[in-house]
This record gives sequence, structure tokens and C-alpha cells, in this order.
Amino acid sequence: MENNTYKLASLAAFLTVITTFCVHVLFAAGPTDFEARILLFKDLMYIMQRWVIILHGLLVFVTMWGLFLHTYRKSLVWSVPGLIFYTGFIMVELGRMMFILYYLNGLRERYLTETMATTKEMLAHDINQFTLISFSLFGLFMLFIALGNFCFGAAMLKVEGWGRKLGVLLLIWSVLNIIALFNLSYQNQVISKLIEFTNLYFQMGIRLSIGLYLWHLVKINKISNVIY
Repeated sequence: MENNTYKLASLAAFLTVITTFCVHVLFAAGPTDFEARILLFKDLMYIMQRWVIILHGLLVFVTMWGLFLHTYRKSLVWSVPGLIFYTGFIMVELGRMMFILYYLNGLRERYLTETMATTKEMLAHDINQFTLISFSLFGLFMLFIALGNFCFGAAMLKVEGWGRKLGVLLLIWSVLNIIALFNLSYQNQVISKLIEFTNLYFQMGIRLSIGLYLWHLVKINKISNVIY
């Protein structure tokens, strides 16, 4: 049973490499002009991007569940908070994407068809205000990732060999996550470039490493079963 979970978590980790690439490379940034953004509710690529983000979040959670099963016996004090923070991460991100797909896009569609000037002005205000709500949820999402990575990194330090190195990478990633969180307010250009690199190459590298590590656990368990 545990081996099947490791297989599933490993596959999920490998798929997150692809979804990370899709989110950060294949999908272009949306328009900044208000009137152009109103039409996004009809943009198939925009809607698809939101569903890929949802899929990415679910795959990440499955991946971290696999790490939790591996670490909770060795470091319950770190692995349990790690799983809790990643549960918060997926709940916030699912909520944010659902608000965009059904609440924000609903406002956009209504704005486009509304004929009364006063109602249209109110809708425009609500649409603009939602940016602040989404931004706040994104900050919370980043905080949960940072804390989750820190806890799982600390838990993996209790593991021998390759797992300990993975733990160090997760701790480094948690520091980079915190820097990215603070940079949401300061928007330093140098830090922004570092974050772009982290969000793509560093993140993809770690997710690939987690996938390989979890698959390595499957092989170890198979060998142990043969021996015993």
C-alpha cells in the first residue's frame, strides 16, 4: 500500500515539472488594460491556465503527501506541520482560482452586458477591488508554501543520504519563498529576476528531485520485501 502511494506521489512530482513549465513559460501574461481584461472570461487559453494551476496545486499536494508518509515516523514534529501548511496552500489556491473562474469572470461578463452606467461603474469597482483580494490570497499561498517547505526540509534532515540533501534544498527554497513574499510589496528588480529563475528552473529541479527520490523509495521497499 505504501509503495503504491510512493508511486502515485512520484508520478505527481514528475507531472508538476510539466505543469510548472506550462504556468511559467507557455502561458503568456494577460493584458493590463481594463477593457482588454474584461474579455478574458471568453479567452479559452486564460481559462485553461487557471485549470492547469488547479491541477498543479493538486499534484503538488499529492507529492507532499508522499513525503509526509516517508518522514512522519522519523520527524512527526516537523512533518505534521508541513502537511498542515500544504493543506492550507491547496485550499487557498483552489479558492483563489475558483473565485477567478466563477466570481471575477461572472463580474466581467455582467459588466460587458450591463447597460446602466451606475451599475457598470459599481461592477468596474468590484472588478478592480478583486485584484487586491487575489493579491492577498496569493501572499497567503506563498506563506503556506514557504512554511511547508521549511517544515518538510527540516523533517528530511532526519533522513540519511540523498533525502538529507533534498531537505537542504527544501530549506533553501523556503528562504527564497520568504524573499519572494516580501518582494510582493517592494518589487525590487534584482530580486524579481532571482524569483523568476527560482519559479522556473530551481522549482522544476526540486520537483524532479522529489519525484526521483520517491521512486527510489519504491525500489528500496521492493528490495526489502525480497530480503525479508
